[in-house]
Amino acid sequence: MAKSYSPHNGTPWPFFETISAAPAGALSATGIDMGRFMLALLHGGAIDGRRVLSEEGLAAMMAPQITTPAGSMGLVFTERQLGGVRFVGHDGGTMSFFSVLVVSPERGLGVFVCYDGGAALQALSDLFRPLARRYLQAHPADTSPFTAHPGDAAATGGVYQNSRRADSTIARLSALGSELWIMPAGDAKVTIHSAAWPFLVGQSLQEVGELLYRNADGGEIAFEQVSKRVMKVNMGAAQQWQRVPWYLDIRIVGPAVIASVLVSFLTVVSWPIAAIIRRWGGRLWSEDVSARRCHLTARLILILQLAVIVAVCTLFTVATLNPTILSDALDPALVALYACAWLGSLGGLLALWIAWQFWWRRMSGRWARIHHSLIAVSALILAWFFLTWHIAGTTLNY
Repeated sequence: MAKSYSPHNGTPWPFFETISAAPAGALSATGIDMGRFMLALLHGGAIDGRRVLSEEGLAAMMAPQITTPAGSMGLVFTERQLGGVRFVGHDGGTMSFFSVLVVSPERGLGVFVCYDGGAALQALSDLFRPLARRYLQAHPADTSPFTAHPGDAAATGGVYQNSRRADSTIARLSALGSELWIMPAGDAKVTIHSAAWPFLVGQSLQEVGELLYRNADGGEIAFEQVSKRVMKVNMGAAQQWQRVPWYLDIRIVGPAVIASVLVSFLTVVSWPIAAIIRRWGGRLWSEDVSARRCHLTARLILILQLAVIVAVCTLFTVATLNPTILSDALDPALVALYACAWLGSLGGLLALWIAWQFWWRRMSGRWARIHHSLIAVSALILAWFFLTWHIAGTTLNY
């Protein structure tokens, strides 16, 4: 059996990876056996003179059950375009193995490939592009009278999140980090970038039909106007991306959270430094005991919220490097994280009350009051972040 490797650091896993959920997973097979399986699919469900599937059953599996302008989905099989040729098949992805099986009944052609390790996804992309160019006929020129409209590209612009996501657990953070930014690029073209990393090179697509766009390799995506304010994009039949409102847009959420963390971090770091300087000078921060207590409480709230941010970043980093930690053994750590996040969320309201006290009672100087207003805004933004993305969670299911 192939040894499985971590896709991040290339070290081998100490086990052979299996997926217990059949039939969505649980299959381990050789390339030769998968080749024979494709031959059965291409020959109406029979191989070596023996029938494995009835022709009617196979036809039902391959027939479109859900159809979108960008492709269809049958029972298990999804449709895609490679070099202008229709294929049906299915992808596979685990912690370390990534595979693709596609067949074209019309061409009598099938391809199966499986990679492991960190370069797997890029290797799949690098394989199918030249394969389509060399063995498949180039996409025929469009003979339809369609004329692309630049306004269509402008209407599709925005940030989109995958409909295949968690919305009620802490795993919702993954959807935030994987948002796509679609931008009009002139001449009825759009480009697709990672919204989290917009400086990376994006994919360019040309409009070839009403709200239908095609890339250089023949892959197509199709936009649908669900309502006046709601737009979604179909990337094949198996994936839909939905345009997000501004308050879920990582281009806004990310800078707001980063700025809040920066205010909190600088406040916490400068706190002991300022205390040491005051001690050397032999003076207190304030003669008002109530003001000193508010001052201390605000900083303790920031420390708690920063601890939650650090814990979340650590959890997602470790889980990405080693998904095996996502088990029941993680439950005590999740409970502790949830408890701290809830306290941090309530602390945001307390920080707002403290800032109000500083202004209403005119405690300390103007700069201290402005500073506590910044602390309150930062604490409230982080509290909203904890609640919206269920870092302040209520379930151990994810």
